[in-house]
Amino acid sequence: MRVPLALLADYANVTSDGKLNIMGTFNTIRAVGFPSTHPQMRLITVMETDPAERGTTKTIEIVLLDADGNKLLQIGGSLQVAADAPLAQRFNQIVELTGVQFPRPGAYSFRISVNGEEKTSIDLKLEQIPAQSGQGASAT
Repeated sequence: MRVPLALLADYANVTSDGKLNIMGTFNTIRAVGFPSTHPQMRLITVMETDPAERGTTKTIEIVLLDADGNKLLQIGGSLQVAADAPLAQRFNQIVELTGVQFPRPGAYSFRISVNGEEKTSIDLKLEQIPAQSGQGASAT
């Protein structure tokens, strides 16, 4: 299984005819204070199978790590590839993340694994910004 696309965005959906719509991609979150809770984001992946993977079940794991390698979040699930699937099948995955807390500014990474093998990662930077009236957290 390949993961040709993995990113963070404010919003994403898949249309009834299979089109993936992504809005507001980002890799930096700016916050006034820490710990900071980001209200909502989407982690989007596109996964592609090979013909040999038809009729198998894949274990998917997403882990959020801080710069020291501490695990802040772990999400797991399975993906079944039908025995009669097309030779190359594409799966659009959207994971809604609500209220993710980041303890301090710095580097973070979402690691995406299939059957225990890391396929890709998404780097995310948290920056502290000066307080201004009416300002909370923003993603860019």
